[in-house]
Amino acid sequence: MTQKLLSAQAPRSVVMIRPHRFTPNPETAADNAFQSVDARREAEAIAAAAHAEVTEAAARIEAAGVGVHVFEDESGLTPDSCFPNN
Repeated sequence: MTQKLLSAQAPRSVVMIRPHRFTPNPETAADNAFQSVDARREAEAIAAAAHAEVTEAAARIEAAGVGVHVFEDESGLTPDSCFPNN
């Protein structure tokens, strides 16, 4: 889809945080129904999948005509930084 999305309600651009060390956050896991630990996968595999998913989502959003401002989070102390509301 290469057609630009033009709407008074749709954003012209979005902010995304590309995680480099994503992992479930033990401080928020207890009361977050959407967060779980997948014991079948290594932490490195989970982090790589999160990095790839954000990269792919950014590409698809840009392809739809919405600007994407991607910030790299290379800090090791922010396990759920891809959620900028945290």
